[in-house]
Amino acid sequence: MSYSNISIAERNAIEDGYRETNKEEKLIRLRTNIRSYNAEYGWTMKWFDALNSTWLDLGPKEFGGVHIDVSTITFKHFAANNIIVRITFFDITKTYFSWKADVANDNGKIGMKKL
Repeated sequence: MSYSNISIAERNAIEDGYRETNKEEKLIRLRTNIRSYNAEYGWTMKWFDALNSTWLDLGPKEFGGVHIDVSTITFKHFAANNIIVRITFFDITKTYFSWKADVANDNGKIGMKKL
């Protein structure tokens, strides 16, 4: 997997791009995350899947937005089939991070479980 990170829009947004191949070197993921911050609205984050030409809102207001504290970044997004996914980034350094995904079915009414 390869990863890149650049400032765009005169440093008002950040773009993270990554691509992933399988063992046969076939491209299986080609995605870009774009995020920006506004003091009035907070974080806006979008995820673009280039292989399927689809956009996904990450951390929309109806799911509580994006939560950032000293050691984690957490947000929820809506996936297919009435599934809500909560993503948490942790162990964040300048060159590394870990992440996990928790899943809730039935529009979040059932407790979150690790993916």
